[in-house]
Amino acid sequence: MRGRMIARYRTGILESVAALDWMMRRPGELETELWHDVENIEGARQVKRVTSVERLAQATPEQLELWVERILEAGGLDDVLGGN
Repeated sequence: MRGRMIARYRTGILESVAALDWMMRRPGELETELWHDVENIEGARQVKRVTSVERLAQATPEQLELWVERILEAGGLDDVLGGN
């Protein structure tokens, strides 16, 4: 039962992230320019950036449950994912 509940939350979260990603799309040339700039910044800093989507995909059921508990009172994504 708990596993199904977590799977439902996970599916809902991933669908929400996909919707946000769709809403934040920019016209072709601006999208290309943005990702070119992001790659330049990351390359200059030699930082491996883990996106929130990657964190969700790597999350354990316990982490997902903790994040679900935090989400209602969170001021932002860092409040949800922070510390775990």
